[in-house]
Amino acid sequence: MEHVIVRPVIALNVDFISPPPDTLAGKLAAEIKQHAVHKGWSRCDPEAWYVPLSDLQHRIEAVADFLLFEASYWHEFEVGGGFEIVTRNGACTGVTEGSVFYLAVDLADAVGGLDKENPSRRAFVENDRYLDLTLDDDTIRIKMGHRAKRIDRIELVVSAQELKAGMIGAKRLLQQFTVEIGPLLVRSTDVDISSHLVRRMFGQA
Repeated sequence: MEHVIVRPVIALNVDFISPPPDTLAGKLAAEIKQHAVHKGWSRCDPEAWYVPLSDLQHRIEAVADFLLFEASYWHEFEVGGGFEIVTRNGACTGVTEGSVFYLAVDLADAVGGLDKENPSRRAFVENDRYLDLTLDDDTIRIKMGHRAKRIDRIELVVSAQELKAGMIGAKRLLQQFTVEIGPLLVRSTDVDISSHLVRRMFGQA
């Protein structure tokens, strides 16, 4: 059985989107590119990193500036992210390219709903990839699958208590992050961003 933490992460496309270097967004992008590998953050795709929300709690204004700059570039507002399940030996699952926060919240709810009467659940982490979760006494077995093709299945057996507690904490941190960043995002004049859209993108709608 592996000891485990749950790490809420947001996808920031810092290797493609280049805000002016003297802005909050530009400084944040430079710091992420400088420290991401050393801190062991996961790649979202070749041009983006999954950055833990815990590392951004005191940089929320900069995150908002980056997301607004990105929304202005693409002429639409989208946010990627999820809940990484990370073991102490470095094994990680729970987010893939295309992960979004509302699926992360569904994953957390699926984990929380595991009990003796309902010991198995399936939770999607993006459109086609899913995690099969099985409760067995004090552990939860996690297998990754894909609806359309065979893939290598990552299997973890983790502490049920730690995973459930981690999911509760991840949901709480995401909710607080949404409350704080929301007013900064709806100020956009280039892209129409409503408070409902912000809540939906962060899995709170």
